[in-house]
Amino acid sequence: TLHWSDEIYRIFDLEPQEFGASYETFLDTVHPDDREFVDKAYTDSVKSKTPYDIVHRLLLKDGTVKDVNEKSRTEYDEDGNPLRSLGTVQDITARVRAEERIKASLAEKEVLLREIHHRVKNNLQIVASLLYLQSQKIEDEQTIDMFKESQGRVKSMALIHEDLYRSEDMARIDFEGYIRKLVADLYSSYGLSAGRIKSTIEVRGVSLGIDTAVPCGLVINELMTNSLKHAFPEGRAGEIKITFHATDDDQFELTVSDDGVGLPDGFDIHQTATLGLRLVHNLVETQLQGTIALDRSKGTQFAIKFREIEHSRKV
Repeated sequence: TLHWSDEIYRIFDLEPQEFGASYETFLDTVHPDDREFVDKAYTDSVKSKTPYDIVHRLLLKDGTVKDVNEKSRTEYDEDGNPLRSLGTVQDITARVRAEERIKASLAEKEVLLREIHHRVKNNLQIVASLLYLQSQKIEDEQTIDMFKESQGRVKSMALIHEDLYRSEDMARIDFEGYIRKLVADLYSSYGLSAGRIKSTIEVRGVSLGIDTAVPCGLVINELMTNSLKHAFPEGRAGEIKITFHATDDDQFELTVSDDGVGLPDGFDIHQTATLGLRLVHNLVETQLQGTIALDRSKGTQFAIKFREIEHSRKV
């Protein structure tokens, strides 16, 4: 036998005189798709002697569907036989509908954000293609190199938007996968084989928000390009190594090194006239707000330390 408060009758849209006051008539009011779940939750609770707390739907006589939160516990006699079950029912329809609207809105925004990343990636690829087509009409090798380098910079940004478009987490990018694709693209662009110039990539669990990822990707692109172009002249073999990891003091450390011919004597990263390395210096200091150190004892090594851009971390 069931004993209900006036509020539960109101939730179920029933009058006391028209309700059979039995467990079976209660189940008849539960939504058909939820009846087995509700019945099992109650019977399992009685058998296991543990309370339950569930959310399910009601199907009212006028066809209205309500969402309710039902809690119940059972009391037993000295022999462990169930005596009575006591519980509450709360109408949470408004909350559930609000959550559904929020989820739908978030889903729409996710689709829109994916489309934005996809379109940005496509537009950047178009720019890269235009740079390539324009370079085909140029005969001066130095000018062709400038176009190729600009094309590489655009591609490095396009790769980030492509990865974000394909990622489950569109706020952050897995940098190991990104670096591997960037390096492969650079080797292909310069017509180099990995046999003569070996590349070693050591990245441990680094993911970055887009505000940090774009300047960081450009830095890697510039340093890799510099090594591929200048470190191994006249068919010389060697290795380029990239390491990237988080440090104990909540920073990131990125190193790009090669065992090539090295930089000229007196080279100063802070005073360089070359566009690529000047860009690296500016990106590290102004965009990443980090530090850059040069080691020329064994070839060339650039070591960069920075913290993730704050508003990027909060995305």
